[in-house]
Amino acid sequence: MSKTIYLDNAASTPLLDETADFYSAQIRQLFGNPHADHEYSHGCRKAIQKAERQVLASVKAPSDVKIVWTSGGTECNNIALRGLDWQDGDEVITSQFEHPAILQPLEEVKKFGVVIHLLKIDKEGKIDLEELRSLVNEKTRLVTLTALQNELGVLTDLEGVRQVLDECKSKALLHTDNVQGFGKRRLSWAKCKFDLMSTAGHKFHGPNSSGALLVNPKVKLKPLIFGASQQNGLRPGTQDPAAIAAYGFAAELNDKKKDEMIGQIQSLNTFCRDGLAKLLDRRGKALDITYFSADDNSPYILSFAIKGFPGAIIMRFLSSMGTFVGVGSACSSQSKEPSKTLTAMGVRKELAFGALRVSFGWQNTEAEVQVFLEQLQQVLKDY
Repeated sequence: MSKTIYLDNAASTPLLDETADFYSAQIRQLFGNPHADHEYSHGCRKAIQKAERQVLASVKAPSDVKIVWTSGGTECNNIALRGLDWQDGDEVITSQFEHPAILQPLEEVKKFGVVIHLLKIDKEGKIDLEELRSLVNEKTRLVTLTALQNELGVLTDLEGVRQVLDECKSKALLHTDNVQGFGKRRLSWAKCKFDLMSTAGHKFHGPNSSGALLVNPKVKLKPLIFGASQQNGLRPGTQDPAAIAAYGFAAELNDKKKDEMIGQIQSLNTFCRDGLAKLLDRRGKALDITYFSADDNSPYILSFAIKGFPGAIIMRFLSSMGTFVGVGSACSSQSKEPSKTLTAMGVRKELAFGALRVSFGWQNTEAEVQVFLEQLQQVLKDY
């Protein structure tokens, strides 16, 4: 069997070799319960504390910011959104292109009488800060916006969002779903003055089923599950010190190398775009390609459609050849409807069904992208 080519890193990323080696060693060493009261558990707790410092340093967050260790981004978002003490009449501002792990918890929040405002997105998938300004008022309790949109790679101007809130003298909390962006873009906690930030290991070459919710110490949250007093009772349950240690290791590694690696990822993105432009249909004519990812989006994600070719079918053909890409959000890949994000951008339904998402990781090479392009050309000629 030929070597598989994995270009669906927005869905999940593989462990890098150095992280895998570190994680493997920690599994053997840190098997104890960090909540027990003996010397071995103290060592496990120290490993968790080091990971917390590594995560905070990666976003320039002060040392008093609290970290709640979770099972991943979805749990982080649920604690952040559903854990607030909501009052009837409170208002939340979010956007049309948020992940279901934001929009669905907010549906639950509505049951408390909370009003949810959805910022519109333009034809490039971007929000309008002036619309945000128009919605902010004394009832605005929370603004929650993604840092890096998972389907298109749109980079939300979170410093601009903070500026709007400050200019409006708003007391609203600012939460960002940074699950897709952590390790891929530089965000300063201090500049954006975040109150809450969600992250997940499997999106930045860290461990699966692990997440870290960063919380301003002034923010009070209520637990969603009950059973013990770990993590101040907010997220009870025995922590996995080995996975947390590997999370911190991966966060520090990403922080050190992300500037260098974004250049490599940009090169792969450009190489892929150039190659797509050269593809032909079965009659030898140029293809009609629509790019949904703008040039100034994150280079980690390239979303496009080839007119006349359904994305899901192309994806399955490529999968049978050992190359793996996506068709949008992995969390809604079984949906019979086109991407809600693309629909909100005004993309026609038939074109939205053609969407393919190529997402790059640190392990990918130009040679792999070249094979993908050759296989895609074969599929298009044989289709």
